[in-house]
Amino acid sequence: MDSEVLGSLSVDSNAADDVNKTTDDVDYFIDPTGDDTTGDGSSGNPWATLQKAWDTLPEYIENEVIITAAAGTYFESEEILNGKTVVTGGSILVDGNKTAEGIVYTATGGSSLNANGLGEITVAAAGWGVNEHQGRFVRIVTHTSPSTVISVKYLPISSNTATTLVTPYLIFTPDGNTTFDIVNFDSIFTSSTSAAPTVGLNQPITAGSNSSSLSFFTINSELHLRSAITFDGLNVKNSGASLSLVSVNRSEIFFRGIQGNSDSTVNAHLVSCGLAGSKVSVIGAKTEGQVGGVMSNTNGATGTAFTVLADMTTSTYSQRYIALADVRGWTFMDSFYAFGDAGNMILGMMHSDGAGSNGFINQGRVEFATSFADGGKNSYLSVSTTDGVYGNNVTNMYTSREAGVIKANAQSNVTYTNKYNVDSESFVIGNDGFVGMLPELTTVNAASADVDEFDNIVHVTYTTTGVVALEMQTSGIEIERKTWIIKDADGNASVNNITISTEGAETIDGAATAVISGDYDSIRLYSDGSDLFIK
Repeated sequence: MDSEVLGSLSVDSNAADDVNKTTDDVDYFIDPTGDDTTGDGSSGNPWATLQKAWDTLPEYIENEVIITAAAGTYFESEEILNGKTVVTGGSILVDGNKTAEGIVYTATGGSSLNANGLGEITVAAAGWGVNEHQGRFVRIVTHTSPSTVISVKYLPISSNTATTLVTPYLIFTPDGNTTFDIVNFDSIFTSSTSAAPTVGLNQPITAGSNSSSLSFFTINSELHLRSAITFDGLNVKNSGASLSLVSVNRSEIFFRGIQGNSDSTVNAHLVSCGLAGSKVSVIGAKTEGQVGGVMSNTNGATGTAFTVLADMTTSTYSQRYIALADVRGWTFMDSFYAFGDAGNMILGMMHSDGAGSNGFINQGRVEFATSFADGGKNSYLSVSTTDGVYGNNVTNMYTSREAGVIKANAQSNVTYTNKYNVDSESFVIGNDGFVGMLPELTTVNAASADVDEFDNIVHVTYTTTGVVALEMQTSGIEIERKTWIIKDADGNASVNNITISTEGAETIDGAATAVISGDYDSIRLYSDGSDLFIK
């Protein structure tokens, strides 16, 4: 399914009087049991598809529009959501159904960050079975700070006991003013049909002129001045081949609670931003199945993911990066709990890859990952909060390659095998140590060799056989502050010396040569641009 939501966000105070526009707030209703022909979009006579509700809206949206989706599965095929302009004062909300128990709980306390790097909400004995609510969402009803209710409305539940719900790290501390209920997202938009798709790209909604798009939803608009389109409680399931379940292009979109599941082995991220001017916010997300990650951004797009639960234990997708900043993309992730297992390792919690890409990651927990922070190809990646990351079974804490730069604050709450996996072109900087531009190792197993600007560590393995003559080339000496380390790695320089000379008239500490004459001895040279000196 390619569902394409096309619209322009504008700062115009009003649309022209002679165009088709809203004049009052709009409430439409859809239900899988409704009818697009005989329905009128009311709660008593709903339409069957989101397409019908969208097409019925006027071109300009100057008022509040709410499209309420009843519980059920929507099989929308060969349809296009297209061409709306949301101006100042207007908004569109697609409100998915949230099935609740009918009980509003009052918290007795909890923790924003427990000893495992997760959040907790505690209540008086509620009769919950162990993990009864695993995979559901906490829906915050009230809290001491009203802004919390608005910004962090849905919290994915990773586990529960009889009195405690465990979620990703919380930005607030639950107290006696925190009330909530527990919900499922039951308005399911799916690419599955009663018959299998005829081709791999057959998704529930085809994007018309953009039919090559490989997404479940594609949302396009011209400007990104504000979040004029909101999806509340979206449940997306996919069985076709796609590069993302939701794609956002040249839009500013807010997903307030989203759940994604896929059984396609080629599926990638839950939400993707693909063009300059795109901005997406995801607050409260859960992924499972073959979804390869939560968010990716590229080509000038910006995305934020907050309060994320990513279950990768059944994902066999080959690129399992929880968050991805691709070429010129910006991705921010905070409050996360992502986990794989020994057979399905997460490749990276945050992966920044490509020129101009920027990834930022803050607090949360990760389990079973090849790398926590993975940067490469002229990218920048920042691990922000000291000791804010928790987890275990991480192979490489920091992987940096192909001129990637990672800025890392110290993390003492993660169990990892290797702290650094850094190639010769890349850096890891910050208060978690410095590793950068790891020098190349040049092995010399011959009686003579030239040493130039491309050499760094000269590893001599010939002294058991005979003497060695090394000639420092002028092209390297001309580089100010260039350094070399030359080592008798064979351990026999006392018998067969290593003599170092220069190509031209350059000197080494004022002499024509320098000699290594002790077994396993080494010498370190640097240049001032004209001559060589021993450090």
